[in-house]
Amino acid sequence: MTVPYPDPTPPSPIPDPGGPNPMPDPERPTPGPGPGPGPVPRPTPDPPPTPLPPPGPEPETEPKPV
Repeated sequence: MTVPYPDPTPPSPIPDPGGPNPMPDPERPTPGPGPGPGPVPRPTPDPPPTPLPPPGPEPETEPKPV
């Protein structure tokens, strides 16, 4: 014959609501808002100057005889 023993752990009078803790532990730092927006894109550098075309034949200043 088994003797019924009382439950060693009495039921908690306050039911556990679950979810996040409404009162955070002061020993634990609260997590921050998360990572920031990320690295700021660097401005695009100005394109290199276009090289000048090679010098062509000099324009004739004297009119050609017809």
